[in-house]
Amino acid sequence: MSCHPLSNTFSDATQVLRDQGRVWRSLLSGEKEPQDQLKSQDYVHAAVGLVRQTSSLTWHFIWSWSPLLVPAAVLLGGLLAAMFVFLSGGSEAAGAIAAVIAGAGVSRKAFGSTLGKELRRYQRRRGATTSRAAC
Repeated sequence: MSCHPLSNTFSDATQVLRDQGRVWRSLLSGEKEPQDQLKSQDYVHAAVGLVRQTSSLTWHFIWSWSPLLVPAAVLLGGLLAAMFVFLSGGSEAAGAIAAVIAGAGVSRKAFGSTLGKELRRYQRRRGATTSRAAC
């Protein structure tokens, strides 16, 4: 046994790497199926990570687009409230609400299309700038 403080750490690391090599060899050679290595806790951990990442992306999107989303939501809410108040018949209000929702869907589609085109154009310009900087 060596007196050096890192000698045990080195031998522990070597053993862990050997064990991992055995696992990889058994997976790559087909001795074990990859699914056999997973436990139910692994699936739970992956699901929790997915929920966290999705909520993070959602809040990032809402925060970055809030200057547009808040007025649009207020406008849509006011429009729907006005329809309920001023239209006497239930079917008239339902028809008007359906028309507004359909119009919003078309507007969202057009907005998404325009946004996609602008993002692609930005990426092409950024790629051209990056390739020029590399030269």
